[in-house]
Amino acid sequence: MKTPVLVVLAMVAPIWAVETIVLQPDCDEGKDAYVTFLHPGLNFGFDQGLAIAFGWAPYYLTLIQFNLPELPTDAELVSVDLVLWCSVTLYDVEYINIVAVQDRWQESWVTWNNQPEYRPDKIIIARPPEGDDTWAYFNITTFVADWYNSEYENNGMYLIPGTMSFIGFASSDERDEDIHPKLIIRYSSADVEETSWGEIKAHEW
Repeated sequence: MKTPVLVVLAMVAPIWAVETIVLQPDCDEGKDAYVTFLHPGLNFGFDQGLAIAFGWAPYYLTLIQFNLPELPTDAELVSVDLVLWCSVTLYDVEYINIVAVQDRWQESWVTWNNQPEYRPDKIIIARPPEGDDTWAYFNITTFVADWYNSEYENNGMYLIPGTMSFIGFASSDERDEDIHPKLIIRYSSADVEETSWGEIKAHEW
């Protein structure tokens, strides 16, 4: 008598999972600085703080840049947040302009006099920090997507206040490493998982 043998056929199905990468470089790896026309020839790349300010015109600007990690070839960006520790805010800030930097710059020598150009076509209008001694989150997904897609070179960002204000942030040279600037990248990627699709076929031997 032939004995029936059940064979379970399986298929491989992609399961899309969201992964998170948090970049928070130290004083050696971090790249940030502020420039001010109050001291147009001085470099402030190694200060513990960053500043943006607006009076009759912007007179403190902050530059910041992150080295982006390599992502899987099938990765799709979900969101990217620039996260800064806000130490002080003055006046009722209405908004902040985040502008892509066009030219290369160096933390150790950038000044008001030699500051890089920015890209006027790449601007994000962001909400200001909600108060002092708290994290401020700025969604910069469009910038990072452009950089990964090689639309233009990643030379970082300017933070420029849009109305009368003074805002101070912690820099990557701050002694407390827990409040260094962060970049939080969330992306989805196919995770291959074997799953049964329930087709059972009987063979007789």
